[in-house]
Amino acid sequence: MKRIFLFRSVVLVLALAMCLAANGSTNLGQTACIDECQRRLEECLQQAQGNPIAEAICQHQYDDCVEDCLSN
Repeated sequence: MKRIFLFRSVVLVLALAMCLAANGSTNLGQTACIDECQRRLEECLQQAQGNPIAEAICQHQYDDCVEDCLSN
């Protein structure tokens, strides 16, 4: 049982390492992109002025923005 757990752990660590290596060059770009999404969210929320519907729209736009950053 311990061998199976250890094997799974090793496989997960290797998969994570491969993923990070493949995406290493884009992480800085993604971070800048997500920072821009955050800036837009803050600006949108200021304009929403506490309106819950407008705030929900801002959050949805933020989610879409982050999804776009992560997919590129």
